Amino acid sequence: MSQPTSPRRWYRHPLMSLLAVCAVAGLAATGVRAWVQQQRADDLRAVTHAGDIRMISQTTCIYCTQAREWLTRHEIPFEECYIDRDSECLAEYNRQGRNGTPMMMVRGQMQRGFDARRITAQLGG
Repeated sequence: MSQPTSPRRWYRHPLMSLLAVCAVAGLAATGVRAWVQQQRADDLRAVTHAGDIRMISQTTCIYCTQAREWLTRHEIPFEECYIDRDSECLAEYNRQGRNGTPMMMVRGQMQRGFDARRITAQLGG
């Protein structure tokens, strides 16, 4: 009779090795993204003072919600008004050319959309 073959070790299987490499790479990428976001927040916080940033938004805008959550989570001082709740906010939005929301007013200068790097650059960072 022949000797029974030893069972293959699961960790020696090429697909398992590939899966392990992908998992490690995914975790590393997630860590790098979090670090980059924290660096952007630190840079923006260093150059922002109360009243520098005003976000013109609307209650149904998902991008406004994302920007608000990011600014709040990273403790960046900002003001916000809603075009669908505040007539003065709507008038300002119309004066700026109705470029969509969120509209970021950075020391009185309009930026369409939310980009922490652009805001930091405009504030001198």
